[in-house]
Amino acid sequence: MISKVIGVIGTGNMGGAIIDGLMSKGIISPDNLLLTNRDIDKANRYYDKYKTPVMGAEEVIERSDIILIAVKPKDIDSLIPIFKKYSNKVLISVLAGITIDYFRNNLDAEIQVARAMPNIPSTISKGVISISYSENTSGESRDVIDNIFSSIGEVYHVEERLINISTGLSGSSPAYMFLIIDAIAKVGIDYGMDRSTAFDMVIDTMIGSAMFMREYSQIEADTLVSKVTSPGGTTIEGLRVLNEKNILDGISSTIKTVIEKSFSMERKD
Repeated sequence: MISKVIGVIGTGNMGGAIIDGLMSKGIISPDNLLLTNRDIDKANRYYDKYKTPVMGAEEVIERSDIILIAVKPKDIDSLIPIFKKYSNKVLISVLAGITIDYFRNNLDAEIQVARAMPNIPSTISKGVISISYSENTSGESRDVIDNIFSSIGEVYHVEERLINISTGLSGSSPAYMFLIIDAIAKVGIDYGMDRSTAFDMVIDTMIGSAMFMREYSQIEADTLVSKVTSPGGTTIEGLRVLNEKNILDGISSTIKTVIEKSFSMERKD
């Protein structure tokens, strides 16, 4: 169990997911999890649910050892004057575009900072979370932060320069996977299958295919594809259309666009 006091500034989708993950898995006691939100009613929902203390932002910052910042990126500047009043805090940012250097340039250059990129499945504890640490972040702090994010999914440690790559691979990509599942399932519906069966079938197929690919991750994708195909069969015909319409090139271009946009959003000061 985490013995440090964790403050959460922002109890929206991602902040709320982390609160639920920590509490549902018994990783921290309610008294050691301090919450604040601009809309205090949103924070009070977690008090009602878990009896986690709710207070103003400055009190959360003052009383916490580690502070998770889960506000909108545009709101971070307003918190800097409060952070300046209190030293020796460890910061965790889940804010898109806000770099470790932003905090080190605006606060103490030696401040310990973690930059994390959770994706939307984190809200059901099935997420992928990429984390970068400032070089001076202690082993103890890293262990606690890893423990926090392990409560909502799989943690991947990456260099900060790869955080924007992670945004393309796991941060934004659920949106495209949702659309792919939707497109496939709707074909089944068009041909007379009921909606529930069509969507469940496609979702289970995607989950199973992903697990199969993980099991055989050392094998190239083309070889895995060959296990599904046979000469003159249905899959070969589908692959022909996939190639004619350049679908895979389109997906690659989509992810590259996300990554370039992520780099363009970065703030260092």
